[in-house]
Amino acid sequence: MAGLLACQLSLWLAACGADHHAPAPHSPSPLPVAGAAGANAPPKAAAAEAPTDELLITFHPDVTETRRHAIHQLVGCQVIGRMLGGRIAQVRLPPGKTLEEVQSAYQRFLEVQAAEPNSPVHTQDDDPSKR
Repeated sequence: MAGLLACQLSLWLAACGADHHAPAPHSPSPLPVAGAAGANAPPKAAAAEAPTDELLITFHPDVTETRRHAIHQLVGCQVIGRMLGGRIAQVRLPPGKTLEEVQSAYQRFLEVQAAEPNSPVHTQDDDPSKR
């Protein structure tokens, strides 16, 4: 269920971008130079890599902004994006902490509904095996 929620959130994030301050997308790869080896081949899309220092934290609907802020401070994470009025937060891990450590720390709070790695989502049209 939590994995599905993270997938849905990532799709919503990609489609909407509302109230979210994501980094700018990667610039497209350069076009091949005429006469260069493989110039007639289509450019390969860069594979999206999952950030290893970000989590998506989903709070239960009744959790106040003050309490959400306190939990982020207790865990030591920096909020870098918000969705659904702050109910979902994209956080960056503190230096020296692993994804698993921070995920576990968030999951100890009853107010936290889910703590999932922020991973790229691929649609059926974006299947890397069909390239």
